[in-house]
Amino acid sequence: MKESMVKREKRIETLLHDIKHANSGDEYALQFSVDAKKYRLIPITYKDQESRNAVILLTAWRKKNDWWFPSQFKVTYEGTKRWLTSQLLEKKGRVLFFLEDEKRNKIGHLGLYSFDFKHNSCEIDNVIRGEESAPGVMTDALNTLMQWTYDVLKIKTMYLRVFSDNERAIKLYRRCNFVDDDLIPLVKEVRDDGTYWIEDSKMKAKPERSFLKMRHVPKKLKDTR
Repeated sequence: MKESMVKREKRIETLLHDIKHANSGDEYALQFSVDAKKYRLIPITYKDQESRNAVILLTAWRKKNDWWFPSQFKVTYEGTKRWLTSQLLEKKGRVLFFLEDEKRNKIGHLGLYSFDFKHNSCEIDNVIRGEESAPGVMTDALNTLMQWTYDVLKIKTMYLRVFSDNERAIKLYRRCNFVDDDLIPLVKEVRDDGTYWIEDSKMKAKPERSFLKMRHVPKKLKDTR
């Protein structure tokens, strides 16, 4: 029987709630190997909210990759902790995983958000290489997350948005079978607290920056658009 939109939404949001409230993220960890070395994706939970080391890492990586976020502002430990609570853990349709190496060192993160339950889709979120890692690790990490999303969440289509000038990230996404879907102009807004890049699909002038929206095409399927 075909799953209704309401049941799909409840099922996914319940699972994400359980993941984020787990006593340990270990039970939901996603394992994979690269050149015989073991890595894992472990979900960020409410336990991490009280972990000073976790918040320090998130703060440092946000600062390091500031230009590739749609907003640039003064990044602080306190602000990151507030974001961790209100914009990640308390968001029903969002989940983020730390990427750990075989020694359990955290080297990055990636996740999911913007679930569209009507069309059974979601977006890849916050793909950050926090520390240098062996070639292929981010590719396999993203493929592992997407396979879990298809198999466990039963999502049909995945998208992502990346700045069109972020060549390194775009190469990663193409390796993972993402194809171009749309180019979205961005308007730059400078406010008292920072700079924000706002989507404006009706913009006629040449934009200073744009988002490239990409869609995932599983290897066994052909793009028939």
